[in-house]
Order: sequence, then structure tokens, then C-alpha cells
Amino acid sequence: MIRIISLLFLTALFVYSEGMIQIQKEIYTQILSALLPKRRSIKIWAQNPRTLLALQNIPFVHIVSKPQKADVLIIYKDNRILSPQICNKIVLSESYRLIKQKKECILGGFFWHKGRPNIIFLEQNLYKHHIRLPKEMEQFIEDEL
Repeated sequence: MIRIISLLFLTALFVYSEGMIQIQKEIYTQILSALLPKRRSIKIWAQNPRTLLALQNIPFVHIVSKPQKADVLIIYKDNRILSPQICNKIVLSESYRLIKQKKECILGGFFWHKGRPNIIFLEQNLYKHHIRLPKEMEQFIEDEL
């Protein structure tokens, strides 16, 4: 009986995880298309293995192994990667806390809060990178945190 319940639990967890990865893929597709609309290929470096799973299925995304080679960096928890050279690139975060801590370097982010996706772009950093978001993404622009 315990094996059956365990198997059902693991199956439900797998289905839930696959759904989350699909949602994450769709959101990142929209974000990346908005940030770099004219690019046919975007090189991305990401810390989070789950994010890498979602990004691998986006046709115009190429995963790179070194942050220096990336057009866009997606950081999860470790902000030690944020050198002045890296801050000149587009940096997204998957942590609101990290966005708040390093707002001079991080352009914005996509993170989950209470089971819902949240997207934030910092107006000052969009301006710094000469990025103008499409109308449907302007609702996510914040002038201050």
C-alpha cells in the first residue's frame, strides 16, 4: 500500500514539475523576445538546473558554459558572479531578494512567489541597456523596489 501511494505521489510530482517547466519556458520565451527582439540567437548562461531545462527547449536560445560568453545571464542565488564586466551584460534574477540587493546590476527578473509567476524590470537598467519593452510588457516595469 505504501509503495502504491509513493508511486502516485511521485507521478503527481513529476506531472506538476513538467507543467512548471513548460510555464517557465513560455515566460522566458516572452521575456527574451521582448529584451532582444531583433536577435535570432541568444546565448544564455544560467545557474539553476531547472531553468536550464526550460531554456533548452526554446529554439533561439543557445546555452553557454561560461558567463563571459553569454548575452544574458540568469542568476539564482549566488551573486558572486556579478563583477563589473558581467554587470554590462543583461542580468536577470530568479530571486526578488537578489534583485533588491544588486539593483544597480540586475535588469530584472522572473521568480515564483506564493505559487504565482512574477516578472519585474527595473526602469533605470532598461534605460542603461537601451532596451524598450513592447506595450504588453510595460506593466512589469518598476521605477523603484
